[in-house]
Amino acid sequence: MREITYADAIREAMSEEMRRDENVFFMGEDIGVYNGAFGVSKGMIQEFGEERVRETPISETGFVGAGVGAAMMGMRPIVELMFSDFISVCWDQIMNEAAKTRFMLGGAVSVPMVLRTASGGGTGAAAQHSQSLENLYAHIPGLKLVIPSTPYDAKGLLKSAIRDDNTVIFLEQKKLYRTKGEVPDGEYTIPLGSADIKRSGADLTIVTYGRMVQMCMDVAGRLASEGIDAEVIDIRSLVPIDRNTIIESVKKTHRAVIVHEAVEFSGYGAEISAQISGSDAFFHLDAPIERVGGIYAPIPFNPNLEASVFPTPERIESAVRSVMRYSGNRQTGAVGLAVAAPVRITPLARRIAESAGADIRLASGSGRDGKIFSRDLTVPEAVSMAAREGAEASAGVSEGAGAAAGTEVEAGAKKIPMNGMRRVIARRMAKSASETAAVTQYVETDITELVSICDAANKGRGRGERITVTAYILRAMAIAVGEHERFRMRLAEGEKAFILREGVNIGVAVGTDDGLTVPVLRDADGLDVAGISAEVRSMAERARTGMLLPDECRGGVITLSNMGMHGVAAFTPIINQPEASILGIGAPTEKVVPCGDGFAFRSVVTQSLTYDHRIINGTEAAAFQLRIKELLEHPEQLARQAESASGKFNQQ
Repeated sequence: MREITYADAIREAMSEEMRRDENVFFMGEDIGVYNGAFGVSKGMIQEFGEERVRETPISETGFVGAGVGAAMMGMRPIVELMFSDFISVCWDQIMNEAAKTRFMLGGAVSVPMVLRTASGGGTGAAAQHSQSLENLYAHIPGLKLVIPSTPYDAKGLLKSAIRDDNTVIFLEQKKLYRTKGEVPDGEYTIPLGSADIKRSGADLTIVTYGRMVQMCMDVAGRLASEGIDAEVIDIRSLVPIDRNTIIESVKKTHRAVIVHEAVEFSGYGAEISAQISGSDAFFHLDAPIERVGGIYAPIPFNPNLEASVFPTPERIESAVRSVMRYSGNRQTGAVGLAVAAPVRITPLARRIAESAGADIRLASGSGRDGKIFSRDLTVPEAVSMAAREGAEASAGVSEGAGAAAGTEVEAGAKKIPMNGMRRVIARRMAKSASETAAVTQYVETDITELVSICDAANKGRGRGERITVTAYILRAMAIAVGEHERFRMRLAEGEKAFILREGVNIGVAVGTDDGLTVPVLRDADGLDVAGISAEVRSMAERARTGMLLPDECRGGVITLSNMGMHGVAAFTPIINQPEASILGIGAPTEKVVPCGDGFAFRSVVTQSLTYDHRIINGTEAAAFQLRIKELLEHPEQLARQAESASGKFNQQ
């Protein structure tokens, strides 16, 4: 395949599109006889004439405004702004006219203009001719923004930009004009909004664009000899951005470094970082995201000073080594050397563990595949336990030879470390028992009719669609919680006031192999029985597979613990602080009860309500339980009470 320069590829794209479409024309300063400031338009005025290659006065406001007007009238102008720094002169035409006209006129008029401009430094052009201002363009809705890094990309993206019905800002970094690359002879375009994976890798993702692409490729190639396998993504199109390619790569590699020539502070890398952090890729990160950008200073004229302002291979390599220090797919003594099995841990949890001196290799997390979250380590007791385990390991204490805190293990016994989830549960249960004024009272409830209604509702439903008795119990709880505000209260700090919470959010205790977790059913008063059943099924599945997010286990006002499904007839549940109450439901038992002139077998369960007597008194607790009893013994009320219960709560 032939090789041509970046400048030649741009010229070919413009010439081919001008031959293809007579509405395409080219305008700008010195683009005719002089061939443009960087020689991009060489020979074009000879081929297309002065009508279609129009030289303009040194008046960016005038000729950019003329381009906007021509585009509104059906032409497709390519406007060359000699240096992107000159945007300040014609910013009003770009920001308030080109970007907004199509929207303000309801799509009746479009502005299909391409604004080509030379961007960036490295040429000794000093502070007013060397800036990278792409973030200004990216911030304006209505503009599209492209920065190609190779001749192939430059040609394919420019042709797509010319054919686009929106205004496209096409930034060409000056140092790339004389670089060469393979470009096919035939017709091709590259869609706007598609990133390109320039190099595949497994250990980290480097996200970049423009002239930084080749620098990142060089760094990745050099580090590969040390066993660090970097994936390099050239986003090419900043607006629209190919978010999916970036996120999927980070989910694969678990680390991210973002590199751009523009000033790092408030630069486009911050947007990329936010896109990663705001997606599920965040929960795959083994290290904080690193950004490498320009120094926050005007561009110096002196070549040595200028080079120090922009990202360098050394700075990029330092950022890569920084993220590779964090263990994950690799445990590292020296960067790139795999020395242990993988440890999955979030950055916050890692910082907590490191502050406590804990050896994370001995910790167990509550996430999928044992991933450690901050919730597993933020509790002081959990952190200190992890630290003690780490100290024992460093001292050579083996399982079976001794235990923490001097507790001996008898011969034949085995010491099994407690995972993070169980440590947290143990602490919280002990704290709840010692700090709350806990009272438990029991009420028997006849659920014979409820079971019949539930069975009838499940006729014709598949296994994964069946409505559970638990869903009816939660529906009754939602109504009762809406009617009894004491069950939405907790103590304020200092215990001199109550805090009344608005949402009817009910925790549902779910047992997993790693311990107990309590995901929260949000706004339960707004769900019907079928909706509750489906949501609880989904929450339980996510809990058992470690897919719950931390926020999904927060904000409950009361918890349901249904031990009846495990055959437990009655039990004393422990309050899940900071909630003020927890309702336990036991297994149904058959009882003979008077019925008319005879007797009948009825299915009865025991409600066990534990409540904090500082917030809820016995009379209030009894009224709450009797309301639930009434609803469960007359299950036809559950649907009828849904709207009225919600209405009462909304008026409170």
